[in-house]
Amino acid sequence: MKFRFGIKVLMFFVLISCNKDLKFDAEKWKSAGGENITLEIRANMVADLIESGTLLNKNESEIINLIDKPSKLNNGESENIKYFPVQEKYGTDTDPEEMIFLKIKFNEEGASKSVELYSTK
Repeated sequence: MKFRFGIKVLMFFVLISCNKDLKFDAEKWKSAGGENITLEIRANMVADLIESGTLLNKNESEIINLIDKPSKLNNGESENIKYFPVQEKYGTDTDPEEMIFLKIKFNEEGASKSVELYSTK
């Protein structure tokens, strides 16, 4: 009995560790957009993407080449702030319960100066 329980626990931790904190991969990121935006693929790469500084000091075109186009979300903020979709989470309604974005701020020269997660929840 203990042996079976141990295997189940081990399998659980292997599955969790395989799905979290993936290294950023531009092709996988782009393929996780559109109808796949509800999957956790992008969310699992976000930590590496932000911590590595991959998106810093890049212009909007360079960022689009890496992670695709920004959302039309504006929040009434400056045009120097863009929101790039990470994931949409749905419940029982057709509208998302939560939308997660990368919020990227650009300086006056058009280079990205900060990247952070932004949630609508």
